[in-house]
Amino acid sequence: MAEAAVETQVQTPEDDGLYKLLSGTQKCAILMLLLGEDEAAEILKNLSPREVQQLGSAMYSVADVDQKTVNLVLESFWRSSKHRPALVFRPTAIFVVRSSKRLGKTRPVRS
Repeated sequence: MAEAAVETQVQTPEDDGLYKLLSGTQKCAILMLLLGEDEAAEILKNLSPREVQQLGSAMYSVADVDQKTVNLVLESFWRSSKHRPALVFRPTAIFVVRSSKRLGKTRPVRS
């Protein structure tokens, strides 16, 4: 009977102190570390040398992050991306638009 009353708790990013301390670049770095080498290289090709340096530094800074925090970053990314179906159909266009908004310039689109 007691087993039936056990509830599974879903942890949200707001529940973890370390997660709150991560910058957006560090969260991105965690996702990059989870990718394969070829996939990560494809993403890095679209960044400026300065952005690659910043991301590389962030990857180094989060190299020893605990699994709980990695899971929270993944959960946050999943929650954010599931509401954006356009990513499935036109990821390059979305990337260029977001890059230009954040960086103030447009990057060439590779097809």
